Amino acid sequence: MQSDKSTKAKVSPSSDVADIYATLAEALTHDDASVRESAAREFGERKEKRGINLLVELLTDDSSKVRFEAATALNELGWRPANDLLQARHAVALHQFQAAAKLGEVAVEPLLLIMAEGDIGLRMAALETLAYIGGTKVLQPLCEVISDSNPHMRAVAVQALCTLAAPQAIEPLAKLSRDPSWEVRSVALDALEAINLPACVAPVSRFLKDETADLRMRAAELLGRLGERTAITPLIAAALDVNSAVRDTALVSLNKLDSAWEKSDYAKQATRDLLDALKHEESDVQKAAADLLRTIGQTPAMNSFLTAEVGAIPQGPMAVLAHGLKSTNRDLRQASAEALGQLGDQAAIPMMVKMLRDEDQFVREAAMYALNLLNWKPANDTDLVLRAVVLQQWETAVLFDALAVEPLVMVLESENVDVCRAAVESLGKIGHKRAEEPLSVMLGHYHKSVRTAAAHALRLMGWQPNDARDFALLAIELGDWETVKMQGEIAVAPLITQIKEHYHTPEFANDAMAALAEISDPRAVSTLLSYTRDGQIAETVMQALENIMDQAAGGIEVADLKTLAALNNLVQFRYAFDPKYGAYVRSGLQEVDSSKLKKLAGQELARRS
Repeated sequence: MQSDKSTKAKVSPSSDVADIYATLAEALTHDDASVRESAAREFGERKEKRGINLLVELLTDDSSKVRFEAATALNELGWRPANDLLQARHAVALHQFQAAAKLGEVAVEPLLLIMAEGDIGLRMAALETLAYIGGTKVLQPLCEVISDSNPHMRAVAVQALCTLAAPQAIEPLAKLSRDPSWEVRSVALDALEAINLPACVAPVSRFLKDETADLRMRAAELLGRLGERTAITPLIAAALDVNSAVRDTALVSLNKLDSAWEKSDYAKQATRDLLDALKHEESDVQKAAADLLRTIGQTPAMNSFLTAEVGAIPQGPMAVLAHGLKSTNRDLRQASAEALGQLGDQAAIPMMVKMLRDEDQFVREAAMYALNLLNWKPANDTDLVLRAVVLQQWETAVLFDALAVEPLVMVLESENVDVCRAAVESLGKIGHKRAEEPLSVMLGHYHKSVRTAAAHALRLMGWQPNDARDFALLAIELGDWETVKMQGEIAVAPLITQIKEHYHTPEFANDAMAALAEISDPRAVSTLLSYTRDGQIAETVMQALENIMDQAAGGIEVADLKTLAALNNLVQFRYAFDPKYGAYVRSGLQEVDSSKLKKLAGQELARRS
């Protein structure tokens, strides 16, 4: 806007009314926003109705403060909007966002003026209003906001795109697979799921390389829901993930896409990558690759690949296969055991009995298969127990009491959750003291059913934990929430881990969250602060921090108090049960007010100073 730069920010009164109007009118066009603000305010205070048209023009000024003063002055002058557009501009200028939202798409233009400014509070309110309005007019602005520097702004914009489910958003959403904010990446997956088009396969596949296992798992699940067979290739790759839950989800999605996916060209094309994965540094990935190769009918290729190094040994088949039993590769040991059984030479029996104690379940089962082919008969009770455990004859194993402890402990490492849980329950029935330590380790198992079985087995045995962490783990699995709260800081991390894993089980998650919110140990503050940006648990973390401030503020470290005093509002995800998928899915975001916590922390800092 052009004008004389010498005009004051505050317009001086004058006895000449005409001169005052001219001065104020000129000030409304000044380059300095503070001058325009002051002039607009003067029009209202002086009840100068000749300035109404000029003030209406200021409702589109590039400064929100100027627009606010213009709208306020128009109210004082008794002005009423002549149409919906002017009404929307007026409402937005006064920050009356609910009123603007009710006007619909006509409010988009004035809301975009706010989005172009720097006030994060106003921008957030405008963004949420745009999200509420929806429609095609807000699509491009929302796509622009998802590159904003503020992660919460990006998250809210993406959440709005979920509602729009517009195909035009696919490309911008794809770029968010590398967003530094977990919340943004998570909501981006929600948006791609809402769009639900074949073109989403490639963007969703990018999330299979996310740094967090939960998003990789969600991406694998979503690829199954999209129903496009082109997703078979990335899902086979996901079935080689280092995380077992991701691998399992990928396999479920593969079968959902095509019950005969293993016969597809996509599967055949993956053979080379699967063979390479047999040499992966993680043994679990090696095992997954071998299982997939068997599934797609590439066992001969795998055996050739694995036995290449031993095949060069100039010995007979028995010696070559015996050498294979010593390999560090699970699949080579398994293949060698099966082959020895098929050779039919009973000289292999001692080797096979020894392999019944192999660390891997598949190798043990292969050894049992070979022994059956060789018509083996157990020579003593030790052999009988080994056979019972490998064949999963749990009741028979329990009959041998202490003799069964070692074989049962051996299978606690099984990848099969049912086998692991059954072994835990059997050890609990035997009740031997030697089982206490391995069972206490199972309190940290990745699967809840195994953890719970271990807790009940230990309680049945009368086990008393030696440290607070074991007390906390045991109490969590037994649902003894009073004991959990008594453990204080040591219980926070395992509690949060379980809440995040089982948010879809309200009966457990709600009790666990209530216990977390009532922990009053000031030492827990530092741990809790590390979870304030986790949208799954943020609200409960806030409650826990407020509880500690109420009950034990004096014990909190000064550094933690300063962090609390500067804590911004948190973002909590909301979930709802979706009958379509039979599961809880993300349904929205909610801001968690931190003002009470900041006030309490500030008060405590003031007391100490």
